[in-house]
Amino acid sequence: MAPLRRPPPPLRRLGIRAPAQPDSRLSRRGLLTAGVLAGVLAATGVPVEARQRGGVLRLALAGGVPDGADWSQAHPVLLLAAHETLTEIAPDGALRGALAEGWEAAPGAAVWHLSFVPGAVFPDGTPLRPRDVGASLRRPGSPLAADLADLAEAGPRGLRLVLRQGDPDLPFRLADPALAVGRGGRLDGQGTGPYRSAGRDERGLLRLLRAPTHRLDGRAGWFEAIEARHLSEPDERFAALREGLADLVEALPPHRLAEARAAGFRLVGDAAETAPAEEAAGADGPAHGPRLAHGALSRLGPLDDGRIALRWWFAG
Repeated sequence: MAPLRRPPPPLRRLGIRAPAQPDSRLSRRGLLTAGVLAGVLAATGVPVEARQRGGVLRLALAGGVPDGADWSQAHPVLLLAAHETLTEIAPDGALRGALAEGWEAAPGAAVWHLSFVPGAVFPDGTPLRPRDVGASLRRPGSPLAADLADLAEAGPRGLRLVLRQGDPDLPFRLADPALAVGRGGRLDGQGTGPYRSAGRDERGLLRLLRAPTHRLDGRAGWFEAIEARHLSEPDERFAALREGLADLVEALPPHRLAEARAAGFRLVGDAAETAPAEEAAGADGPAHGPRLAHGALSRLGPLDDGRIALRWWFAG
């Protein structure tokens, strides 16, 4: 078989528009993303290598905080910290491989050959197998299951997919968090991602711990841990933000957004709130632990939003 390759340029970029309304998620101190850091640091003279791993990202979520081993309904931010998809949408909107290092379609785009990255392992060291990917694509609720006519392993790191109808956009579809890969197709917080679930702590918070080593070291997964609390009421989430119990909250109503802005909190994704990122690249340093700098995750669209725990970091 010919060497696997990525799709030609027309398939490699997804046009993502800014949402009509600003994202209602708020950051207590702001955040930096991989999509904005290079320009910010270049402008301030701080090398990209200055980013440091560390700190705990604290989230207050309206739902999707698993309580047990069933992560099928987990919030994408949590799910994609522990489990990976085959492809992903980069911060600049380009399509790139995640667990898939290559993909090639036969004429008509009904038959696809995928190859997987080496070094993808589960927390116990078991390597990712094609059967894990196949089971994940056919998992109940999978948005791709009904379109699959056949799946067949193609060596230790390959899979052949046959679709019922040709689909040249398949590589983009594979970035969907609903197609995250798990061992035997299971979503349990113990995937091939840089983080793995440590369950609930004595405070009732879900904790995800960073793997000591991971193939994405130096490229993704900058927090040492993630903590998530489920606060169903918007007022509870705003209180967590105001009291310093959360770094990022989601889904606040308009009147709370206005109040939060007046209190100095930053709206994640607001195009008018890009300047504070520059100050985070200064020389204050992490005197009391790393500090967050502002970013604009929400403007990148839903396929990117769930990767906050991988692409964002504390900037000292």
